[in-house]
Amino acid sequence: MQRALLVIILFISPMLFAEPVERHGIILSYGVGDIPGFIEKMPDDPEIEGYLRYRGSDLSLSYIYYGKGGYKGAFSGKYTIDWVRVTSFPYDEHLEFLNINRIALNITGIWTAFPSAPVNFYSGIGIGFSVLLADFWTLETTDTGESTRKEKEFIPVPLPPIHIPLGINIRIRNFLLNVETGIRDAVPYVTGGLGFNFGKGEDVKIIKETVQIPPPPPDTGRIKGKVIEAETNAPLARAIIEMKGSGISDLSAGGDGSFITPELKSGDVELVVTKDGYTPRSVKIKVEQGKTIETSIALKKEIQIGAIGGIIQNLEGKPLSAVITVTPLEAVAGTEDIQQLSTTSDANTGEYMIKLKPGNYTVNVRHENYKPATTNAVVKQGFKTKIDFRLEPEVTPPPPAPLPALPLEKKSRVYIEKEKIVITDTIYFVSGKADILPVSFAILDEIAELLSKNPEIHIRIEGHTDSVGNDELNMKLSQARADSVMKYLIRKGIAPERMEARGYGETMPVADNKTPEGRAKNRRVEFVIIKQ
Repeated sequence: MQRALLVIILFISPMLFAEPVERHGIILSYGVGDIPGFIEKMPDDPEIEGYLRYRGSDLSLSYIYYGKGGYKGAFSGKYTIDWVRVTSFPYDEHLEFLNINRIALNITGIWTAFPSAPVNFYSGIGIGFSVLLADFWTLETTDTGESTRKEKEFIPVPLPPIHIPLGINIRIRNFLLNVETGIRDAVPYVTGGLGFNFGKGEDVKIIKETVQIPPPPPDTGRIKGKVIEAETNAPLARAIIEMKGSGISDLSAGGDGSFITPELKSGDVELVVTKDGYTPRSVKIKVEQGKTIETSIALKKEIQIGAIGGIIQNLEGKPLSAVITVTPLEAVAGTEDIQQLSTTSDANTGEYMIKLKPGNYTVNVRHENYKPATTNAVVKQGFKTKIDFRLEPEVTPPPPAPLPALPLEKKSRVYIEKEKIVITDTIYFVSGKADILPVSFAILDEIAELLSKNPEIHIRIEGHTDSVGNDELNMKLSQARADSVMKYLIRKGIAPERMEARGYGETMPVADNKTPEGRAKNRRVEFVIIKQ
């Protein structure tokens, strides 16, 4: 039997796969369908008796559901109402008429390939339920020319109501073109139609691309820093950096004081920084994952410490609680603003100790019932200089018998020798200044006393320095110190016209300036007799 097929021009588009979405479609189709059945034998043509299959027009209304399947396919559903109508006109010389209306409901489970793509295919299997209304008759003409209608019987063939579709949907925006063929009630059919679709979500173009997903960053970070001097901000080379508890070897800062640690576990890390001559420092730094934390660590210079200590006793060995006063001399660097340091010895043991920076000091011990004692001491870093004192009791001797005025003998700390007034002690000043330290007041008083007893003597007070420092400044300093001594003697009653002051700076050394001892001897005040 000749078949009529609806011709549809397919829309060809690339398979641009979209994200999985639910879609629904409603399609109205028209095509060719068959209706099988039996008819009665016709008297004029016995060959037409028996099974016949009639071809009619097929009108279908379908609802189709596309499940979520992306481009992998999905099981879905299809529900179709078919109306097939057969109309037969006179056949050959027989005036035979056949009108058949068949209404069927088909419920089909389908598998859809590429449900989210513009072009998808489906197939499946289902079951149908149908109702058949047939009107079959012939017209017989008498000799007189009259026509008589004669009803005939049409018996449908009892076939299994199986539905097996095979179709294609072409989606253009929200419109559908559909072509479907298959088997329905054991007979074939072909339909084509139009429809529209709707669904959840929008089509999204998926570009297939292989992306290398980087591994997660390690749970570590680093510390980048610089070690500097606290006072000057100057970099400290070769400082040692210990990463406490990390199990990693210590680092050494570079020539510019910089360092960078290896990878350290995230969290608080304690860095201990040390360098010879500086106080060690410990700092805690929070290491963050995948980051380099920058920091600056300042170290303070280590304070150099020594000490003076000993025991204060009387001549019988009994401990005394005495006042010990320590005065720095100008050789002690960094003590220019320190005039005196004092402590008291223990009353039960007589012990005392004073911590000091390395340098030269004068130690003076006083007790109200004993004669004062004075000595010089050198303090070295890390060492205790032991100085014990045995104090003589303060006894008021009976007044001596009057004696003629005689020049002071050599055993005194101040005496006349040739053209000089010789002193056996040193006159001390504040370092770098012309202020006389109190420890030297006693010797100056003795000089004033000698001058008072010898009014014919005129003197020149000469100031001298060592070679440390600027020549011009040393000259000015020596002049200022000579002036200070002259003013002190004037306050003690010596006439100014009997004295002159002159500074010589470092021009008249009496010892080698290359040694601390030589420089100490060169720092002096001399008294030259210019008239007597």
